[in-house]
Amino acid sequence: MRSAGISRHFASTTRRNPIKSGWFSIPVPSTPVSLNDVLLTGPDLNNSLLGVLLRFRKEKVAIMADIQQMFHCFLVHEEHRNYLRFLWHKDNDIDKEVIEYRMRVHVFGNGPSPAAATYSLRRAIREVRPCGKLPVLWNLGLLKLQVSLWSPAHSQMVVQQHWNALPGEQGLRDVRELLPLAVEHKLEDTQDSPSPGAREYGADTVKFVENHFYVDDGLISLPSEAEAIDLLQRTQSSLAESNLRLHKFVSNRKRVMESFSPDDCAPVIKDLDLSGENTPTQWSLGLLWEISSDTFTYSASTVDKPFTRRGVLSTVNSIFDPLGLLAPVTIQGRALLRELTSEQAAWDAPLPKDKLSRWRDWKDSLQDLKQLHIPRTYTESSLSKAVHTELCVFTDASTKAIGAAAYLKAVQEDGHVEVGFVMGKAKLAPLSKPTIPRLELCAAVLGAEMAGLIQDEMDLKLDAVHFYTDSKVVLGYICNESKRFYTYVHNRVQRIRQSSKPAQWQYVCTEENPADHASRSLPAARLAQTSWFTGPSFLRQPPAEETQTTFELIEPEKDTEIRPQIQTCATHLEPILTSDCFLRFSTFPGGIDGLEVPSCLVSVVVAPF
Repeated sequence: MRSAGISRHFASTTRRNPIKSGWFSIPVPSTPVSLNDVLLTGPDLNNSLLGVLLRFRKEKVAIMADIQQMFHCFLVHEEHRNYLRFLWHKDNDIDKEVIEYRMRVHVFGNGPSPAAATYSLRRAIREVRPCGKLPVLWNLGLLKLQVSLWSPAHSQMVVQQHWNALPGEQGLRDVRELLPLAVEHKLEDTQDSPSPGAREYGADTVKFVENHFYVDDGLISLPSEAEAIDLLQRTQSSLAESNLRLHKFVSNRKRVMESFSPDDCAPVIKDLDLSGENTPTQWSLGLLWEISSDTFTYSASTVDKPFTRRGVLSTVNSIFDPLGLLAPVTIQGRALLRELTSEQAAWDAPLPKDKLSRWRDWKDSLQDLKQLHIPRTYTESSLSKAVHTELCVFTDASTKAIGAAAYLKAVQEDGHVEVGFVMGKAKLAPLSKPTIPRLELCAAVLGAEMAGLIQDEMDLKLDAVHFYTDSKVVLGYICNESKRFYTYVHNRVQRIRQSSKPAQWQYVCTEENPADHASRSLPAARLAQTSWFTGPSFLRQPPAEETQTTFELIEPEKDTEIRPQIQTCATHLEPILTSDCFLRFSTFPGGIDGLEVPSCLVSVVVAPF
């Protein structure tokens, strides 16, 4: 295997292979097939990055932790190590000769490594067996995972993979569909039979590792310092039973950091005075977390990229914003990108100079992102003490983009109302230039989907969910019960009703709709001066009794989205004398005689009384 393009040999805390992750996807010269092409990747067991960040913002005391050299804690079965041979300099010295190596552990870039490591980490926190061999948990024919203990130089947990069939054989698709179900079923605790790890170290340690980790990084927030210290200590002890080290602790509270040895703390935190002026920052799954102020901030790249299609795309995508905190800013960059590259120019060809000034204005405005400080927590008080919580979602659309913004409203015991920004989203409007009502309806779909995602991921009981839009046409569509729509509107109304009820939708004027900023874009310097992060003022009023408002269709006789009502008239005829009565007679005279009315009956009918 080739090992060209090496930029980093070994890290100080997270040991990496002397190869890049893409090494396993490079085909050998004699065949177009790479190693990852013939390996099962296994189920995707990672938590949603967005979900981990949403839960990380819930409480006041935040903590971060890391599993030391997580992938290297798990061995590859000895029979399969020959597939991980590579050439490198002896003793990692580039002045020495090149020799052949063979990896013994799971490595970065190898397809099965994330599934194997994540599965074994969760099993370790549940089963807590310090010695011996753990039993085989499940066997689906093609793949069997077995965990055992290994300690040649330093004891570490091992994942052994036994493949009973080669990739590409029949039945492979069925196994891939069954893997997540098998893992989910076997790793599920019940109240009657908790796992050994939950019994010995507490169910919250299992929940921490399983729900608040993204690969090897754990992020969680708790109401108090004592709870944070206790959880970290118990989780660290539980994982240590399986020779997994939880370290690189980071917290916004000094007492939490002082409870652990400096070797267990992240390098940036050692000998740190949180009350000082020079506060450090810590990357939290792509977000820059300023520890002392407990805020998220951003740092735009200062590298000057060429004014080409490739350079513009690189600059726009350099802003990592999973929570949509900068949606009004990034949507402007994406709009410029689409406008500048609409002519499908070559990737490295210079773009038209008449648009260069607009691009430079937006790119230079990104330096103002350094002035933004967005609170990590939704509210200043603990959400665990709130007596009433609501999720409020706002949607809006323009000819440029559609946008949505979500806010959490919490009422404390003393009646104080706090509002926090949860997340935002923005999407460019289609190039087909649909009507404004259609765009507003698409924004409503975006808001409904975002609300469903928040409810699934935040792990917080919500007493109510409200939706707001400034389009009465859309409100009429959602509340409609009498008319039929054409396919475009019908499908989107049905999607909205899957995640919400018509009674949850309310009207808000455009001036008070914060989603208007996402649909029309804003420069970074003005973002903090708007209601984007704070929400409208009426959200801070105490919750009132809900009144159901029904919105009627706006001018249904002129709305082209409504199917016309077609009325059809049917005439029902009842025959008095049919030809069937003649079938009882064999001859015509016989029929006449049989149908002739007796003269005596006629005289009775017409005779006077």
